[in-house]
Amino acid sequence: MWTAIASAQPPGDLGLVVGDWANNVRAALDYTVYELVRRETGEDDPRWTQFPIVVDAARYAQSRERSLRGAPEWSLPVFEGLQPFHDGDGAAYHPFAILADVSNRDKHRLLHTAALEIAGSQARMYGTSMMAIRGHGQNPGVVEGERVIFEALLETDGDDFTIELDLQVSVALEGYEIPLVPMLLVVMEEVHSVVDWFAPALNEPV
Repeated sequence: MWTAIASAQPPGDLGLVVGDWANNVRAALDYTVYELVRRETGEDDPRWTQFPIVVDAARYAQSRERSLRGAPEWSLPVFEGLQPFHDGDGAAYHPFAILADVSNRDKHRLLHTAALEIAGSQARMYGTSMMAIRGHGQNPGVVEGERVIFEALLETDGDDFTIELDLQVSVALEGYEIPLVPMLLVVMEEVHSVVDWFAPALNEPV
């Protein structure tokens, strides 16, 4: 059995960086809605606007009425089509749902904490003395104190055998057993594509 023990953790100020990132990226979506409504209604400062991010389909109508009031009619099906609730049981892991969770946690509750994560592992067992492998389990994930990442029961008739374990180590946010940097990049790409899609409408003269 091999156990990973985290003797060091990511720097504490990484949570501050992630919080700033989330709020700025979330703002890009909110600014898009704000500008659409401002142009459509002629309001100087439509402060009620927000890009809706909803994981429960039953709550979308209320969120739409609250945050998209005054948005152009053509944009409403687009906003609805972008919602995480279309992913069903996987809605919480939609890029926008992750963004909303990270941003809201930073603004309303607590600083983010990050931890060492075993992002993947690959075991190799070989040798002339190996007779059978009775059990073999790998369990990558966030290391909180310690974590059993490889466990196997081998039957041998000597000492000519080798066990090798290659690990991929990353950093993950609390609550997400997903490597941090790839997760943030996926969210960024989704937000960038939405802002780019609406850009022509925002670049037209008022």
